[in-house]
Order: sequence, then C-alpha cells, then structure tokens
Amino acid sequence: MRVWSAPPQSAGPLRTVGSMRGTQVGQWRGHTIGSLRSPVPSWSTAPTTGMMLLTQQNGILVGKKQTIVETVYPVAQEYDSAPIYKERTFVFKPRAGMGERQQSSTGDMRYHYGLDIWVIGGLFGKGPLVHPLVPAATGPIRQFIDGLSSARAVALFSLAGPNVLQVTDDTDAGQTVAYARPGQNAWSAVRFESLGTTPVDAVYVSWDDGTLTQMGATNVSCSLPAGMHANYVEKIGRELWIADAAGSVVRSATNDPTVAGSWSGPIQVGDPTTPITCLRAAGGKLWILKADGDVFSVNADGSDNDWFPSQAGQVDLSNGRTAVSWLGNLWFRAGPTFYKMDPTPTLSPIGPERYMDNGSEVQGPVQAFCGWGAHLAFCGIYNALGSETSTGQPTSYLLTYGNWEPALQTQPSGPSLAFVDQYDGALAHWPNRQLTALYVTNAFADERLYCGFADGGYDWIKLVPNPLTTNSGAEFTTGPSRIVAPIFTDMFEANKKQFAAVSGFGPRLNWGDNGTVSYRLRGSTGSPGPMGDTGWHQVQPPVTQNGQRINFPPNIAGIACEFAFDMANLSSSETPVFEGLGFHARVVPDFRYDWTATIDARDSVARKDGASVRQSARRLRDVLVDIAAQPILATVELPDETIEGLAMVQYSERMLPHDGQQARFGQQWAIDVQLTQFTTDAFLGTIGRLRGNLVGDLRGYTVGELRTM
Repeated sequence: MRVWSAPPQSAGPLRTVGSMRGTQVGQWRGHTIGSLRSPVPSWSTAPTTGMMLLTQQNGILVGKKQTIVETVYPVAQEYDSAPIYKERTFVFKPRAGMGERQQSSTGDMRYHYGLDIWVIGGLFGKGPLVHPLVPAATGPIRQFIDGLSSARAVALFSLAGPNVLQVTDDTDAGQTVAYARPGQNAWSAVRFESLGTTPVDAVYVSWDDGTLTQMGATNVSCSLPAGMHANYVEKIGRELWIADAAGSVVRSATNDPTVAGSWSGPIQVGDPTTPITCLRAAGGKLWILKADGDVFSVNADGSDNDWFPSQAGQVDLSNGRTAVSWLGNLWFRAGPTFYKMDPTPTLSPIGPERYMDNGSEVQGPVQAFCGWGAHLAFCGIYNALGSETSTGQPTSYLLTYGNWEPALQTQPSGPSLAFVDQYDGALAHWPNRQLTALYVTNAFADERLYCGFADGGYDWIKLVPNPLTTNSGAEFTTGPSRIVAPIFTDMFEANKKQFAAVSGFGPRLNWGDNGTVSYRLRGSTGSPGPMGDTGWHQVQPPVTQNGQRINFPPNIAGIACEFAFDMANLSSSETPVFEGLGFHARVVPDFRYDWTATIDARDSVARKDGASVRQSARRLRDVLVDIAAQPILATVELPDETIEGLAMVQYSERMLPHDGQQARFGQQWAIDVQLTQFTTDAFLGTIGRLRGNLVGDLRGYTVGELRTM
C-alpha cells in the first residue's frame, strides 16, 4: 500500500492507451516513453511512503460496506428500533391534524391533507355525503338562522341577497321565499323576543339600506329613530342591538323594537370614517367589529373601548363579517388571519393559515366558521388560486377544528380528556364555488350542517357525533376520497430508500370496501419516474383486509416518497374505517468501503516478490500518526491499484518482539488501521483497461509502463 502525505495537484485527466487511439507511433518521435505515461496527476513526484501489509486471519486487506449507524440492542421493542438497512416500518396514524408537508419524526401523527375524508377520534374514513340544493329565487348566501315560521314552527331561514329563504323540505322547490326586497340585500339576522305586554318571538333582519324587518306571524318594518340605520342586528340577554355601519353608531332596545321610542340614545363607536362590519355577542359582552380589523365594546355610560388599536390594518368590508360566538369566545377573520378572542379580551391567531409548511391545495383564508356543541367546529376556507385536482379552478374546502385527546396520565375514574387545537380535512370540497356561510341547525329531526355559497346555492350534511363507529347513522360520499401522508424520508433525508410495501390496518373493512395506495417519488433512483415525480403511480391490489400487506413493484427507490391513500365504498351508509397505515422501507446509504489492515512497520521487510526492502520503521509510524491526527483525507494507493481518498478513523499499534535476525534492527511495530472511503481519485492500469487494443498497438511499450496506462 502506498500513502501520500500530501496529494499531488491535478492538471487534467489521466492519459490511457485508449486515448491514443488513431495516433501512429511515429507521431511520437522525439518523445520518451516515460513522457507518454501521464501528465497528471504526477503521483511519482508527490511525497509518498510505501508500506507492506501483514497477513491477517481473514486476508491482507479487508474491505466491507460502511455502516453509518451503530448496531445496538434496542432499548424498546418498537418499529423505530427495527434495523434500518433491512426494513423498518413508519406507522402513519393521522391523529394530530393536517398541514404536515414532510415527515418530522419517526412517530409523526400528522398528515398533509385530505379530500372528502373524515378524520375523527383517531380514525379516518370516507367523507360525508353532501346534499346540494339550488333555490329557484336566491342570491349570495350571507347567513343561516333558526326561527319561527309564519305557522309558528321552528324552521331554517337563509339570507340570500334580496331574499329571505325558508327551508320547507329537501328539494330545490322546497326552498321558498319567506320575504323579499328586490334591489336590496339582507345583511344579518337574529331571533329575539322583546319585553313588554305583547312580546313577539320573531326573526329580525337588517338590510343594506338600513331597514330592520320583524318576521313573525306577519312581516313588519320597524320604526327607527331619525337618522338611524340598522345594517347589523344582534341580541345579548334581553337587549336587541343594531348598528349603523357607515355612521359607526349603535343603539339598543328592550321593549318593542318596531317602535322608534323603544331605542336608546346613539353610541358612537371609534372613528366614524371606519365602518362597522359586524355585531356579535360572546362571553357575556357585545363586541363591535370594524372594517380595519379592530374590536370595540361599549360601557353602560355610553363610552366605548378600543381593544386592539394596533390590530387596525387595511380597510376591508369582509373583515369580521362572519364572526361567531363559540365556547364563550369570539372567532373572526381580519385580513389574512383568523382569530380567537376570549372575554378578557385576549386575541390569539387560531386559523389554518398558521400551517406555513402546508403546500397542499387545501389552503386559503377562512370564509366562515361555526361550532357544533362542545364537540368540534367547522371551518370553511377558499383557495382562489386554484387546486391540483380541480385543474386550476378556485375551490372551497370544509375543515373540522378541534379534537378531544386523552391526557398522558390516566385518572382512576378514566382518562382525562383535553381539547386539542387542530384542523382536519377537507371533509368536502367545491370547485368553482366560494363558501360564504356555515350553520348547524336544529330545525330538523337530525342535526345538519348547512354550507352557503356566493352563487346562491347551499348544501347540507347530516351530523352524528361519531360518524366512523358501527351503525352510527352517518352518510358517506360514494365519490373519490383521499388522504395524503407527509413526504416519507424515514428521517434519513439525505440517503436513498427502497420502498418495499404498505400495510393497512382497520378496524373495519366491509365487503366491497377497500383502500388503494398511490405513490410518487422524490429524487428517484428507481423505476418509474424522474427526479421529482408529478404523477401518481397506483399500487395493486387494493387493501381489502385488516393488516393486509401490499408489496410495491421491485426497485422503487428514491430520497423520499409521497403516499396517497384512496378509499372506496359501495353504499353511502358505510365506509372503510382505518386507524393507520404502515409504510415499509429500508435505508440504502451511498456505498463506501471501510478498510482494515495491519501495516508491517519494521526496518527490513520482505516484498511479495521476495525482495528485501530497507525502510525506517520510525518514519512509517510517524507518517501514520500524523495522518490519524489530522482532519484530512489520506491519499492511498491500494493493492488493487486504485488511488483513494481515505479517512483514518481508527489507529492502534503493537510493538513487535525482537526475534533472532530482526533483533539488530531496533524498534518495530504492527500498526492496525481502519480507513473509510470518501473519494476515488484514479484507477491505475489493469489488463481490463486494454480491452479492444491489439498487441501491435502497444509496440514500443514495456510491460512495466502499462501499469499506469
């Protein structure tokens, strides 16, 4: 073995016999044969040391593939402790919400996004069945409200442009006009019953022109104080409040709101040049939201409180427009951010836009929000830039917010549950439609979620508390449903992986229900796909049994892989239900040698050809110690005539005993080294490199000169 303490400078490629093809020997007249050997690199002029290797029990020079992670006995018997070079399983259990673009841990419980899926209670399945309705006379849906119909029965009303619609049945024709004001738009509504001798339980509707309508047994226009407009209406306790948007003024009434004298004096709220966009009661207080995103409240003496003056930004009439009260807090959007405000008040960003790593189509500003008891809430977002599955069309998405998870410590009476801040979905999506309103109604035998759109249509979804349990009564879509896992790297982001298989585990797969895995590679080194796949490749057969393993096609490898799981069912009354998936892969690091050898460091050694070589054992030892001590790569010519850049990672020496003839030669060592391959700098001459050349082509060269050709 030959070692260079400093590698020579490179000045071009090595010259080989093949590079001289087509050149006659006569053209080299005047050149010595030595000058033809190679102009670079000049290994012969670099400071070098030749060393003989001692024979070990298993050979002279032992090379093996490098292991980058030590083999240790696992402390815990888990999938994470499996050998990464053979096969390890990444267990994908989507329990912590959406928005995770790339795997962040070996036990990652988040997912990237879904389309038409339920993710609830640690399980996932097909999304809810959506019932679309298209009223004959309609307008942009602004709000839904439960109230009493003219027949004094609870009914669902919707504000649809110039119309107040009443839902009488589940057909398009059943969406009747309860009240209409052509040329005007209904802006807000509330159900309220005043004090007095003749109270009326009615729905009060405020309009864009400032009119306030009482919809009871008959429809009555309320008389308001001179100069007052009712653009927004809200109740808190036994008080009905109205807001003049342009004048930024509010008034209240406790007695008959149809009489002008029932209304209190005006209260000016903030800067009158910034219009009011919403009135909403939450946490026992009335909150006034303005177009710049600021929030106000009023005092009993008629003064106002400006709570977040620094929040004021660009004026936008949609800021705070769909604010709602849920769990004692106020939830509203201002600019690009969705907030939760408690009664303190303290303002906290709470929207899905916080998921900065979310690179999916399921993103966009919050359009509407509504709570469903203390169970969870629904959130509608709108991606105006288009989506992957809808060929670039603007799309609305329905998400769920919140989950109840057991605490780490279990109480004697059972687990302690905590509400978790997370978004899941999308439960449903609507290409080319902008969602504008959400509402959970109790006007029917079963609870329903109504979703209103700017095109005047609205869809409804049947709600049950645990839709993925057996015989829950829920309804499921029979169309495509997909959940996409984070980009899988097995936490070895810089190394190639071979992706072997995927497993699906229940708990429930009815006959005819299944799930199909698709994948696309990142940094592909296998088939199919280039670097950075854009198309999905489906793996067959589908998962039809709990725990079934589906093998991938052979030689699927890359730096990372993205997995999608598509679920199918036969009936809207059932869905496949999965707890998770197992992705099976093995890490394949770049091939590097670990060389081990014992160097014969004596003053006199015998070469393999039988000749005796005199050398300085002390100098050999000093050269090796210097290389081992420096953070550099040693340049080494190995016995197979390759020149490598090697790192000396281990060094040990043994002083040999004096025996007979060797006693007079002073100190001597056997030096054990371990070298790790980093670069291959050159391949020196082997017979194989002369393949294709005739013996005549080498006329004039000695056999020794073929060594470096």
